[in-house]
Amino acid sequence: MDGDIQAETSPEPVTQALTVEGLMAFASHSGRGVAIWDRDLRLVSINALGLQMLDVSAEEIPTGMPYADVVGVLNDRARREDEAGFWPMLPISDFESAKALVAADPDNIGRIGTTQARHVQVQRMIVDDSYMLSILTDLSKLEPQHQDAMLQQVYLETTLQNMTDGAMMVDEVGRIIACNRRLFELYEVDPDLFVHGMPAREFMALNGDLARIGTWPERERVINARTLMLTGIIAPGETVKSERRLTSGTILEVTRTSLPRGASVITVRDATESAELARQRQMFKTVLENIDEGVTLIESSGVFQLVNARMLELYGIEPGQVSEGMHVESFARQCGDLDGLTPQEVEAEVQSRVAFATSRQPGTVSRTRELGNGRTLHVSRTSLDGGGAVATYRDVTREIERTRLLAEAKSSAEEASRLKSDFLARVTHELRTPMNGVLGMAALLDRTDLTERQRHFLEVLSRSGEHMVDLIDGLLTVATQESGGVFIEPEPVCLYELCRHCVDMVRPRAQERGLGLNLQADWDKPNIVMADETRLTQIIVNLLNNAVKFTEVGRVELNLSTQQEGDKIATRIEVSDTGVGIAEEKLDEIFQKFAQVGDSLKKQRDGVGLGLSIARSLAELMGGTLSARSQLGKGSVFVLEVEFSEVPPFQNTLSA
Repeated sequence: MDGDIQAETSPEPVTQALTVEGLMAFASHSGRGVAIWDRDLRLVSINALGLQMLDVSAEEIPTGMPYADVVGVLNDRARREDEAGFWPMLPISDFESAKALVAADPDNIGRIGTTQARHVQVQRMIVDDSYMLSILTDLSKLEPQHQDAMLQQVYLETTLQNMTDGAMMVDEVGRIIACNRRLFELYEVDPDLFVHGMPAREFMALNGDLARIGTWPERERVINARTLMLTGIIAPGETVKSERRLTSGTILEVTRTSLPRGASVITVRDATESAELARQRQMFKTVLENIDEGVTLIESSGVFQLVNARMLELYGIEPGQVSEGMHVESFARQCGDLDGLTPQEVEAEVQSRVAFATSRQPGTVSRTRELGNGRTLHVSRTSLDGGGAVATYRDVTREIERTRLLAEAKSSAEEASRLKSDFLARVTHELRTPMNGVLGMAALLDRTDLTERQRHFLEVLSRSGEHMVDLIDGLLTVATQESGGVFIEPEPVCLYELCRHCVDMVRPRAQERGLGLNLQADWDKPNIVMADETRLTQIIVNLLNNAVKFTEVGRVELNLSTQQEGDKIATRIEVSDTGVGIAEEKLDEIFQKFAQVGDSLKKQRDGVGLGLSIARSLAELMGGTLSARSQLGKGSVFVLEVEFSEVPPFQNTLSA
């Protein structure tokens, strides 16, 4: 055919030549340009009208050139000649993808390619599953009205396919006559299953999320509901909206607008994120309206963006008088707590509140504000990045009142304790004087001639008196401690000599009971420290006396060890015995005042349970600890651990 470019010889020349000739004959009679591509997407032939429309020569796009290279030649030429044109590159890589592309464009509207002089519409067609035809129409030669209509149709199709929302057009009988790719994505529909003119109900039955619905009746109900939204009767020009939650959790916002003659345009938008934001916003608002604190969100200009009901209640403002968008100053002037103030006081208070609310100070600022309505608020303002602030308002009126009452109760309790301690100290002091007289007279009486029976009575009297003095001394020490009258007065002390003196004090009683009493010490370690000799002696003697008292057979041992640690001397004093022992669960109780551990041991006790309590208190007053470990029937070990300071050189006369 004149002006046509014929295909080269092929393995089946007769069949192919006939086919190509027939196609070219069709092109000549149609008055359109035609390019033919084989299954490898190589150019088989293009007629003269096609070359003219593309404004290229046969040499530039020879037979056998791949489709992608032809498009490249056209675009390169347009760029060289500075033309505002392009040739649309189809997204195909092989013949099968070309078939799929044609099938996805049932109206065969095609794309627009432009050159310097004309607009060319490109339509595609698959022939006998062997060739792809590119049919070219020069829109610039059509009647203006026809040309505009063709261009608008193509532009609308391009716009439809590039929308971020899904879109479809449904005719008056419920058939889908146009839709875009995004619609398939949103409804999880395979595009290969879609047929132009498919009823909307059949399309909805293809929705991928239906597979996650268990029973067919339930699926049927979902399909019917979705179809009704697309095809139900609505007034012309009316727009209706609804939300559909897919089984995947995606929320679709479906908007349908009715067109004349019963057709409709439907857009489908993924509203999952916006719906979630709306849900969270509603939850946030619900929380704000139900918390016990007032909350406001204030712009940097001083305008309220958010005010909750509790905040209005705290300031005595009726609901509705303050709303979002109101300035802080207008709000401050409406506060009910300002009633009764002078105009000058009102103005000063208003300006103070405005200054606090609009301050640009970074971070969090808090203050307590006493309102005229009797409330006391704790107001906290936190600046936000980018300007503005969040302020919270908490009613602390009752909290402050409780704090005041607790302080008064504490003060009263402390005063009562002080009076009790004073009374106890005074009484024990008064009791001690006559008891010393009784013991003194008993000692004198012991020097006279007495019968055995009289001497026995005197021994009972002396022991009872000594016990009474010990009890009075304990009560006096407790009273002094509670009143804060016990002080530690450090002085140079030789720990070894002090421990030896304590052992000598208790030795007679140990010998009476037939017990051994030993002192073990590290002679080569430092033992001269700054300590309160009286209080330290009181602790050690108490521990030794208890050990002797509760040991029937065996021995009592005092072990002294020290360790230099910088300018401190860590001291450890252990008193161990082979006595009756204490149950492990009772070890904490023995350090409590008036503690009595075990009824079976009461007969062996002369005290009332103050000694260990006093000893531990004195140890803690020295900055140390007093602890115990024990096993029933195997004895006990009491451990005193204290850090003493070294003796300054000018005071160290004990080692001389």
